[in-house]
Amino acid sequence: MSFKNDVQLSGFCAAVLGQRLAGNLWSPQGPTREAVRLYQEDGGYLSSGERVLLLAAFSFWNTFHNDKLRFVELMKLDGDNLVRVADALRAMGTGLLDDYISFYNDDKEPCPCCGRRVGGGL
Repeated sequence: MSFKNDVQLSGFCAAVLGQRLAGNLWSPQGPTREAVRLYQEDGGYLSSGERVLLLAAFSFWNTFHNDKLRFVELMKLDGDNLVRVADALRAMGTGLLDDYISFYNDDKEPCPCCGRRVGGGL
């Protein structure tokens, strides 16, 4: 599944990160300087879960060319973050990219991919 444009891709990556992280690390144009710095520093000051989300966002942004993220790290994410990344992959597979972006940036409707609700935003 490909993205319509860089704005959609950027919104998708921001949704993967979650609202709290995306505010400082992602813009409609893509990763911020701080995000790039943290990526280059393998997560820098981020917690291990936040680091994995950042690397996942960069994996989507760089079309899966990311040698820093290991699959086993994804499996160690806490429940809500693991669901967010799994839903991202499901959205790519089903073409529901805009629905994923809307759900994880607004969270008022059940996820169209799986019907789950994620409480309290990201």
